[in-house]
Amino acid sequence: MNSENPIIKIIPSNAICCIQFFLILDNSGNRIYYKYYINRNDNLELNSFENQKLFEKRLCEKVLKSNVDRVDLDIINFENYNILCKVNREVNVFIGIKEDNNEILLQIIYDTFEIQLFNIVKDDLSREKIFNYLDKLIVLIDEIIYGGLPMNIDNDSLTERIFEDKVAYDKEYNDKNKDKEKKGGNFFKSLFGF
Repeated sequence: MNSENPIIKIIPSNAICCIQFFLILDNSGNRIYYKYYINRNDNLELNSFENQKLFEKRLCEKVLKSNVDRVDLDIINFENYNILCKVNREVNVFIGIKEDNNEILLQIIYDTFEIQLFNIVKDDLSREKIFNYLDKLIVLIDEIIYGGLPMNIDNDSLTERIFEDKVAYDKEYNDKNKDKEKKGGNFFKSLFGF
């Protein structure tokens, strides 16, 4: 792992990286979430923080400036990458692969991501909501993409994984309440005879 930038994943040289980056930026081009997947054999044009920020600035200038006041999903070719761009009012998603890879992969990954994202933020896709649920967002992206490779696009298993803490908490809470009801119910039965 690169000590300058802990979000860059350096993948072993024999690994095949399909996904090069996953970015969530606001309308000013500021980072909300970012992850770059770099193979040691790749041209490392995005291997430094400075190069990444410049790339993101150029990408935002191209995409966001031309799509003002639009909510749009598009796949563009930009600087040797095929990039899926989802432009929203406050939060914009960019998923990039090398230009010689299949763009259908981008659509499949984004569709899975979007379904789960709206499960998390409850149809309120705003910068504030993303920050409030950043922990679940990170789990979601790490479950879908691991080391640059698409790993899980099954919505049922993703939902289970993302909300497993809540499910475990709800089950424990319900079990405790059932025990209290049983104890209380027996108490009232013995006290009042019903």
